[in-house]
Parts: sequence; C-alpha cells; structure tokens
Amino acid sequence: MREAMMRLKIGTRIHLGFLVVLGLLAAIAAVSHLGLQRTTGAQGRYADTGHRTEELLRIEGSVNELRRLVRVYAAEAAAETLRQIHALGTRIRGDLDAVRPALGSEAWRRQGDRMAALLRDYLANADQVAEHRQRRDRLVEEEMNQRGTEARRQLTAFIDTALAAAGQGEGPGPM
Repeated sequence: MREAMMRLKIGTRIHLGFLVVLGLLAAIAAVSHLGLQRTTGAQGRYADTGHRTEELLRIEGSVNELRRLVRVYAAEAAAETLRQIHALGTRIRGDLDAVRPALGSEAWRRQGDRMAALLRDYLANADQVAEHRQRRDRLVEEEMNQRGTEARRQLTAFIDTALAAAGQGEGPGPM
C-alpha cells in the first residue's frame, strides 16, 4: 500500500488525503445528525410528558375543589353550590376524556378509565347527598318542627295548669 502511494504524484496524494478528510467529516456529520435527531425526539417526549403532567395536576386540583364543594353543600345546602358541583364535574369529565388518549401505555389508559369511573360514582354520590339533604330538611321542617311546636305548646299548657293549681293550693305534691 505504501509503495502504491509512493508511485502517485504529489497532487494526487494531496487529493486523496483531502478526500479521506472529507469522508471522515461526512461520517462525523452523519453521526452528529443522528444523535441530534434522537435528542430532539427525547426532548419532544419529555415536553409531552410535562404537558400531560400539568394537565393531570390541574385535574387533581379540580377534584380537590369538587370535594370541597360537596362538603360545603352538605353543610349549607346552597343551590348555587350544587350547580357548581355539576359544572365542575362536567369539566373534569371533559378534561379526563381529553387526556386519556394521550396516555402512553395501556396500563395508564386503564388507570384513566378507572379515574373516570370513580368520578362518575362520586358525582352520583354527590347527587345522593343532595337528595338526603333535601329529605333531612323536609323531615326537620315538616315533622320535627311541628312536633317541637306541639311539645312546646303542651309544656306551656302544663306549666299554666301547674301555676293555676299552685295558686289554689293544689301543688303537684312531693317529688
């Protein structure tokens, strides 16, 4: 090989050396380009993961707000709070439906499906809280208040009778 190179003219040897350097530069450029493409792909996946994480954290915050609203409704029974519960539940369902297809693995999608089912059950239970709250309010208003009023009226009549009897000297006797 060395003898073959020695037989070549100096200009030819310079051209061959230049071609070898160009070939090496092309190989380095190709390897660098492939590495850059892999890095760009990994960066894109990282950005997608960050975006999905942000969406899931927003959903988590909405679920916490939903839980707070249910507690407020259970305590205060404001119709506006019940409306907010349903509106927030609808928004969370939409957010979950939007994020589930973007979840990477089948296991994550199943977990998203379980979360959607839990939310559906939670909202159904929130409706039951509303029904039980209305039933409780109706029982207090229609039965307990009427019985309490009647008991107070009977007690007042008993006290009046006792006071009248005491005024005539007819006390209830020793206790």
